[in-house]
Amino acid sequence: MPKRMKRSLIMEDADERAAEEIAIESEEIEELVDAINRISEASEKLLKSGLSQRALILLLHDACSNVGKREIKEVLNSLPRLKVLYIESPKEVEKIG
Repeated sequence: MPKRMKRSLIMEDADERAAEEIAIESEEIEELVDAINRISEASEKLLKSGLSQRALILLLHDACSNVGKREIKEVLNSLPRLKVLYIESPKEVEKIG
């Protein structure tokens, strides 16, 4: 097989692999977006469940005693904002502060 033909086949193969990688990345991005949306919605429901934030912090601290209450509170406060921070427009992020 001539060198030119080999190079052409190698380039076509590389293009196909790149297209497959892009397709995989696109699927992974969609999965990530879906997961962030579900986490954000679940955390909003949790915070509106009727339990106070303090009660949630105590329950979570009891379940994971090696995590500090301050860190738990920061995570609880951040979860509902995941969707805005990573999926929605940057203008929305500025509104949150």
